[in-house]
Amino acid sequence: TETDGSIISPSSFNNIVGLKPTVGLTSRSGVIPISHNQDSVGPMARTVIDAAILLGVIQGVDPHDPATLNDKAVRYHNYSQFCRGINGFRGLSLGVVRNLNYTAIPQDQLRTFNKAINLIAKLGAQIKDPINFEAADYFVSGDTELLIMKIDFKRDIELYLKTLQNTNMKTLKDLIEFNNHNPDKEFSQYMPDQDIWLQSEKQTLTIHSPIYKQIFETNLNLSRANGGIDYLLDKHKLDALVMLSDDSTSPSAIAGYPIISVPLGYLTNETEGNTVGQPYGIAFCGRAWSENILLTLAHAFEQATSVRQRVKPLHAP
Repeated sequence: TETDGSIISPSSFNNIVGLKPTVGLTSRSGVIPISHNQDSVGPMARTVIDAAILLGVIQGVDPHDPATLNDKAVRYHNYSQFCRGINGFRGLSLGVVRNLNYTAIPQDQLRTFNKAINLIAKLGAQIKDPINFEAADYFVSGDTELLIMKIDFKRDIELYLKTLQNTNMKTLKDLIEFNNHNPDKEFSQYMPDQDIWLQSEKQTLTIHSPIYKQIFETNLNLSRANGGIDYLLDKHKLDALVMLSDDSTSPSAIAGYPIISVPLGYLTNETEGNTVGQPYGIAFCGRAWSENILLTLAHAFEQATSVRQRVKPLHAP
């Protein structure tokens, strides 16, 4: 499940393919929520075609998840039909996003990305470089997105807990108190505290508050039609955007739009604390219900580069 990055980032770091679908393409019923506005269930797989096959299985309408009842949804039972090999780039136009960098990009990673863009162009895609989000600083800071998620989580986790029968946990406050009473079970070096839960519990705003509605609409506008994904695709007559997976997720997450990550390369220089051999990915994102286009692009890139087969990844002890 991804709210913002939880499919794309681990897929990038682990040398696999990850696809976060448009919110509403797959059901979230039974999934522990963070935000009903952003949560989306999608495949993580070794190959693009594996991800495509799995997406065809898990997509569908579910009366237990209102988001799947969207009458604008574009669904396919067979997404593998869009895996067309290296010829998939022909006739498509891509914009290269370069201003969503949350951290400094290692030079060897940037060189590999630039070579990938040149390869994509040689294989028949029309490239517009660079394409910049006008609200990049807004996405990178993440302040308003996090606020919306905190408000959503307090409400959404309570709705989820109400569906459970074999627990006396009914609210976020109940969960927080349980953790406080069981610190040896709940906290570790990987999850030392529950600060974000505490911040969420303290929220007095609700999804019905005027301030919430104003911020939420601003987020949607900036990520979609007012300087966001739809705006860029329409302005430059593009089919999709391409960027480094590490810096790509927030606009798609806030918009509720699809994004896919494919293996791109491995770090080769141990600089700025980077680990030699650490994988990273390239991401393609598009407008709502454009999973077919993204799979075509991802499969074309995968088949043209075979990154996963070229270098054996590092493994933790």
